[in-house]
Amino acid sequence: MPDIQLPHIEASHKKIMEVFSSSYTFTIPVYQRPYAWETDEVEDLLTDLMDAQKNPDNFYFLGSIVLVKKDGDSNSQVVDGQQRLTTLTIIFSVIRDLTDDESKKTQREKYVKQTANKDEGLPETLRLQLRQKDQRFFAQYIQNLGATDRPPNNRQYTDSEACIIQNTE
Repeated sequence: MPDIQLPHIEASHKKIMEVFSSSYTFTIPVYQRPYAWETDEVEDLLTDLMDAQKNPDNFYFLGSIVLVKKDGDSNSQVVDGQQRLTTLTIIFSVIRDLTDDESKKTQREKYVKQTANKDEGLPETLRLQLRQKDQRFFAQYIQNLGATDRPPNNRQYTDSEACIIQNTE
């Protein structure tokens, strides 16, 4: 009988700042459904995050994020958790763009985009890549620095784009 190597399965708790770090670069595979969270889900997540922030000693369970990822490689295909990761990226982008202090704005940008670091061999890359069909829009109106300050107008949106814009507002 051939020797079959089973995939390594791991479960662990991570802080949000660990998830949005150089350890992970998330890609939404083409087979995943588009972003579809409505404002009710976003408001629930924001309320939960604000409540959790009041008690930093308590553990807050954001929910499971299931990835296909090789050990030592930051590239991570998202099997489950796309809606939360996308919403968190929108939140980080809005907070970044509302920040007046340039130093803090630069610090907050790291949750949306990994800056290049030649010493560590890290390229500049977005932390989250949506499905190819949605990524260009998401980068232009959410992930690029200052993008949430200038929402698109006079445009026909796909359902996913409409959810992205509505939840950004």
